[in-house]
Amino acid sequence: MGKRAQMLANQYEQANEELIAVVERCSEELWRAVCVNENWPVGVTAHHVAAMASLAAEVLSGAARGEPWPSISMDAVHQGNARHALEHAKCTKDETVELLRRNCRAAATVIRGFDDEQLDRAWPALWRENAPLSVAQLVEDHLIGHIHTHLPSIRAAIGC
Repeated sequence: MGKRAQMLANQYEQANEELIAVVERCSEELWRAVCVNENWPVGVTAHHVAAMASLAAEVLSGAARGEPWPSISMDAVHQGNARHALEHAKCTKDETVELLRRNCRAAATVIRGFDDEQLDRAWPALWRENAPLSVAQLVEDHLIGHIHTHLPSIRAAIGC
């Protein structure tokens, strides 16, 4: 395990623990409060972050191996997110925290397995046309950044 991979995995785990700490403070009422940016309840938003960690780890593994981007459009991503929100509208805090922990452990293990060459491999990201990102940048953007995108919205919804 390289130092960079370890550092990225640690940063991801810290961001995930920060999210878990906020989620665990939620009452039942706050769990159902709506996040303005997502227009989803806090619980659905947190569950979305947890579920996407598993998919992101899978995509990152492919990127590190030099595989092409999966054939998917941003419209399909948005449709999938909307479907996830409907399917998990009644998710519980306990199941979401467990999913956050389990998927974080799995994703952090994947990250720690990357060597420097893999972390530097350029990969065309779907949401950044003509601007490839390195695998390390994908970790920062899609795993760590995903938490940092949704956490302020969750905090705003619950007033902390």
